[in-house]
Amino acid sequence: MQQMQKWIGLIVVMIMALAVPLVAQADHGDDGAFDWKGTIDSRPAGVAGTWVIDGRVFQATDSTQIEEEFHALTVGSCAKVNYNIDGTTNIAVKIQDEDASHCGNTGGGGGDDSEHVSLYARLDAPPPTDIHNGEWQIGGKVYTSDSNTAFDFSNGNPTTGTCVEIEYASATPTMLRALETESDYKCDSTGGDTPPDQPMTQVYGVLDDFPAALVGTWVVSGTEYIADAGTRFEQEHGSFFNGVCVKVKFQTQNGENHATEIDVVEAYHCGSGGSEPVEEKLYALIDSVPASYTTAPATWTIGGAEFSSDPTTTEFKEEHGTFAAGVCAEVEFFTDNGTKVATKIATEEPYKCNTNTFTNKIYGKVVTAPDGLYGSWVISGTNTMTTTYNAGAYTTFEPNDSSAYPAGQCVKVVFFVENGVNKATKIEVENVDDCGGHNGGGTPSLPGHSKVYALLESFPAGGSMLLGGEWVIGGETYTANAQTEYRTEHGDFAVNACVKAKYYVDTNGDKILIEVETENPEKCQLPGSSDDAFKGYGAIEAMPSVFNSPGTWVISGVAYQTTATTQYEQEHGFFSMGAFVEVVYQLVGGIKTALKIETHVAPGAGLGDVTGSLDGRPDLNGDGWDDWQVDGQDYYSDHAIEVDASLLDSSTGRVSAPSGTRVALNTYLGIDGKTYVTSATAVHQIYLPLVLR
Repeated sequence: MQQMQKWIGLIVVMIMALAVPLVAQADHGDDGAFDWKGTIDSRPAGVAGTWVIDGRVFQATDSTQIEEEFHALTVGSCAKVNYNIDGTTNIAVKIQDEDASHCGNTGGGGGDDSEHVSLYARLDAPPPTDIHNGEWQIGGKVYTSDSNTAFDFSNGNPTTGTCVEIEYASATPTMLRALETESDYKCDSTGGDTPPDQPMTQVYGVLDDFPAALVGTWVVSGTEYIADAGTRFEQEHGSFFNGVCVKVKFQTQNGENHATEIDVVEAYHCGSGGSEPVEEKLYALIDSVPASYTTAPATWTIGGAEFSSDPTTTEFKEEHGTFAAGVCAEVEFFTDNGTKVATKIATEEPYKCNTNTFTNKIYGKVVTAPDGLYGSWVISGTNTMTTTYNAGAYTTFEPNDSSAYPAGQCVKVVFFVENGVNKATKIEVENVDDCGGHNGGGTPSLPGHSKVYALLESFPAGGSMLLGGEWVIGGETYTANAQTEYRTEHGDFAVNACVKAKYYVDTNGDKILIEVETENPEKCQLPGSSDDAFKGYGAIEAMPSVFNSPGTWVISGVAYQTTATTQYEQEHGFFSMGAFVEVVYQLVGGIKTALKIETHVAPGAGLGDVTGSLDGRPDLNGDGWDDWQVDGQDYYSDHAIEVDASLLDSSTGRVSAPSGTRVALNTYLGIDGKTYVTSATAVHQIYLPLVLR
């Protein structure tokens, strides 16, 4: 061995230090933002090209993943596609085969509403070579599968030790009717009152009625079931609504059916043998509105799929705007001989059609919480609105103790929306004041996120910025101190100059300036006009009990007045305590009057991350906000974007990094198909010696 170490190379270690911490989030892997399941109507000879699956058109590329576990992906076979939306095109990320029972009326339910038995247990041995014809060793017993057994491996492939849920008929207790891989918590006695290895009576049925807060009496296919604080509710396959197919696990005590678990399940489990059709629910953008839908049967195209309507049987609701192309819609429907028959078409708030590529945050009080933490939580976000959130293995809890969440407890919920279902990535106990509105403290502010674009009204005498003092910007007073940074790339500070001011609210309720920067005049004007209009970004601390009624909103320490003409947009989540919003306002008689308030994606709240070489910063939107080109790909700047100082010139505040600089972007996919950037930072490189001995 050589006595001296020999340098033979250098390795590059990239350390990404994002200026804005990312929110704890669920791992979505390589999947797309949306899922669709059905029978393959047509497909290209290879992978790339046009696929039609259950009436919906998808474009596959050479990078689309293909998985064929049960069968080849041929015309007529059952498949699931994960996809993103690019404008009006559905881009397939992954296409995988599915068990035939998931697309038809056989196996795993098949419309048979008789009572069966289910249980959670772990595999004692690997699956048989032919999963549809062999013996399974589960929980110390041997079960047999056949061609009618339904399988669902969406929670991972089965191996020794995997947690599974099995179902069998009481008359044939060793014959598997269905087997589904499950999250570990269901086999560890940590998910509510459903202990592992203990058989439970189970039925599939159509939901007829249920209580708003979930606890109470449920009616499923005409039978009553009692749900209490120990009942686990799951909405992995959609939200609860009358007509949906559900699975109920229960025990009968003193003549009453006490539910241990109620789950939304896919429609095929209920089949079509009942007296009423099994319905599904979809949230998607309207592609086209038929002209005669109010007077005659018509065909709608929504989310790329066709739905038939009939004015005598279909309910039409336009509570959230009128029907038009590009509007978010809720569709309740059932499938009859391959035709999707709509029983209800309604306009919805845009956030219901959002991708699952970013998180939102709210503060609220617990109405009901599952004993085992996993399941459906009902949270009261305002005086008039309660919302349900689904928690599972993808959720973190602080603290991880059911007793910490009694009714009335204030909590912070971080969540994303997936086909109308709010899925919590984090639920955390908070101080009761955080749910009580602005009282000198209120909802914790977001120091790096709160900012305004407005005209400068006054600043410290003589412009002595280093000494700090009071700045009046857009009708509000802010305090500068020794840590405040100043940038004048767009001109010197002067009365009526447009500025961007970043700030935080301290424990005394004072707004402390982090940074003040001069801006181009259009940043303080209405789009396409020279009229003054300012923008503020921050978290809701107080709002009227009915959000669209005139009143006072407090957003990151600043009070705004709404009027009968104020516009409200909930594209990126709903209004509630702690929600991140943009407010456009004008000074009217010294009052900050809100013209528009809309929910927004907070910096760092995107679930996507991009690292690459910076090519340029064009204005792709043409709205004065610099966008991004990284490795030849265009990315659009969210108006609340945060850019780390490592990319900026210290004197001008502009991005000074040369072409080729390695950057990291936090991103999300908008419903318009564009990828937006919420934060950007440089990727620092450290060169270390590679040593051989």
